[in-house]
Amino acid sequence: MSTKRPSWTPTQMTSNNECQNCGAHVTPQTARGYGDENDDLWHCPNCPEIAIRDMRQGAGKNPDYDPAIDRGDTSDHHPIFPQRGENR
Repeated sequence: MSTKRPSWTPTQMTSNNECQNCGAHVTPQTARGYGDENDDLWHCPNCPEIAIRDMRQGAGKNPDYDPAIDRGDTSDHHPIFPQRGENR
């Protein structure tokens, strides 16, 4: 029984190896893991104000991702200790 399998080269360079937002080079694995169904990556960790937690929340798949809106209430928005000059 012979099964024809498609050739798969995990490190093959494709046209999708750059961030659609900032143009930075990304690996095919990053595009496949964080990008949309076509492996297009709309935001990457090199983009201004994008952190890896944003990538985990779907920033790479969403061209309209805005960290100020889509990040939600995280600990960064609610510091434990007040900053200098702030009253709590």
